Amino acid sequence: MEELEKQESPIHAPYMYYGGALFVKDGTKALLDAYQSVRPNLDLVLSGHGAHQEECRKAAIENPRIHFLGQISKKEHYAYLQNATLLLNPRIFRKSLDKVSVPSKLLEYLASGVPILSTYSTPIFASFGNSINLLNNHGEDPTPALESFFQEHISEEGKLIGIVENHSAKELMAQNGVAKVASDLTSFCASLTSK
Repeated sequence: MEELEKQESPIHAPYMYYGGALFVKDGTKALLDAYQSVRPNLDLVLSGHGAHQEECRKAAIENPRIHFLGQISKKEHYAYLQNATLLLNPRIFRKSLDKVSVPSKLLEYLASGVPILSTYSTPIFASFGNSINLLNNHGEDPTPALESFFQEHISEEGKLIGIVENHSAKELMAQNGVAKVASDLTSFCASLTSK
């Protein structure tokens, strides 16, 4: 994990942010459907690329509160990520994928210290679940779970209410930051030469 240098917000209105692959399996369709249905008082910013990007572009044209950025640089991504009100990972849960995959998006999100709403991931929730709002969709269409979250946790004034705060940034960096990984790698290389 990289240390994130604090950047100014690219958008001055409070917003929710999703940055990543834009496919149905990653929850992009569900996110757009739920947002359009509930119309919470927070803007929605989407970045990335994939098969569902044309639908994201159309949604942004139809709704001025949806901002579709397309594929952006890592620096821009970090600026949007750090300054969001809520970070979103609505990926459809699949048990087969959960056994072999750790969503790197969640690690980036955790490192930011910004509140997170995410589908379950066994390895991430085992270590950092107390810093993530669970999107409980049980491998089904996440649209209803997103709608419920938006209705129950975003006030009419656009404030987050009753959410789990993200307090894992320091712990994550201590376990997976550049300094820790470099130290572990140096120790490993030293162990090879000492035999």
